[in-house]
Amino acid sequence: MQTSRVPPGNNRAQEPSTSRSNDQMVSKQSFVATVQTKLQTLTNGETAVEIRHRSHLGKPAVFFSAEDYFSNLAQECKLTIIVKFLRGKPSMEEIRKIFVRKFHMTGTVKIAYFDPQYVYIDFSNEVDYNHIRFKEYIDIGDAPMKILKWTADFKPEEETTIVPVWILVHQLPWHLFNWRIISRMVREIGVAFAPDLETYSKSRGNVAKVKVEVDLLKPRLD
Repeated sequence: MQTSRVPPGNNRAQEPSTSRSNDQMVSKQSFVATVQTKLQTLTNGETAVEIRHRSHLGKPAVFFSAEDYFSNLAQECKLTIIVKFLRGKPSMEEIRKIFVRKFHMTGTVKIAYFDPQYVYIDFSNEVDYNHIRFKEYIDIGDAPMKILKWTADFKPEEETTIVPVWILVHQLPWHLFNWRIISRMVREIGVAFAPDLETYSKSRGNVAKVKVEVDLLKPRLD
């Protein structure tokens, strides 16, 4: 009967592979432990959300209250916009690279794929969010894209009816050139975002100009 032996050198050659596997296992376990700790910290101060488990059309389904779904949980995305590419879409790597290079952000930004035409962009502060949200269109390389407001009921097949517009307030008395006052004056039209530079700096006295977010489905004021 013949027996075969594995040369000692082969055993030594396999040791680094085993070591790498152990390192990868430790790395993965450390990552999971870190994430679990962070998630526990994040959820400690959260408002309780009721999730009801039922069935819908014979399939398992979960249900949220309207307040939780459209208000409480939606706060997580209050600094999120959606961009719609109108003619082709670059790779996600290229989108991220060009966006950061073209728009100088004061905080961090996360850009996430949604589908071949839409992308989510999360901002870490209102300054960066408003800087991009105020624009109607921007270009990423040769690809133009439309800026859309994120909503909890966003559906790619339905165009949003919420758009930013400029509102002019003519012959505004000088002592009312105050953002706290102007933003409340236009409340019936929509949600005031910010004044233009001349209104903010009070360098133009005959008209105030304000960017307002309006819902096109609501009746227009005469």
